[in-house]
Amino acid sequence: MRCNVELKNVAHRGRSVQVSDGTGNHVQFDHVVIATQADQALRLLPESMPAEREALARFRYQNSRLVVHEDLRLAPVQRSDWAPVNFVLSRDHEMPMASIWMNSIYPDLKHRRPVFETWNPFDDVAIENPIIDVTVDRPVVTRDSIDAVHALHQMQQAQDRKIWFCGSYAERGIPLLESAVASAKVVADRLAQQRR
Repeated sequence: MRCNVELKNVAHRGRSVQVSDGTGNHVQFDHVVIATQADQALRLLPESMPAEREALARFRYQNSRLVVHEDLRLAPVQRSDWAPVNFVLSRDHEMPMASIWMNSIYPDLKHRRPVFETWNPFDDVAIENPIIDVTVDRPVVTRDSIDAVHALHQMQQAQDRKIWFCGSYAERGIPLLESAVASAKVVADRLAQQRR
């Protein structure tokens, strides 16, 4: 296992796949699974893989802020209006705010103070309340991205497939962690079939 290595490219070399890093090392593998965002995977592929490059280039990303917190100001005012997922639209904000009431989803949090996961908060979370505060790039679902998912699925059915793609973008549905896991399972199943 090698950590903190900047990968430069992934390419077919005969019957294997070569992974090259920023220090000039080249390592050969029977198969390579690229489990990252589509735009990052695209940067690793050579021009000799035009179909894969075209499919990966069709995915678009949007910058989103995610805050896990205990700030009740980002929940509906009336407790009776709290739902597992609360969407708020505002003419003053380009993107909707979504607050997920974590206690209603995770049994371990049932008797804890209210915990929320809020995407694109309209207000700043009180400084003492953030548990996590990160900015992430999320895939945007479009007709083009749906077609690209289909194209990737078709490519990954090839019997001689050696380079695989998985991530939240690579499966049908809403691109969440569950989609990433589902896409990884598809790749694992295909690899298991090839080994047989």
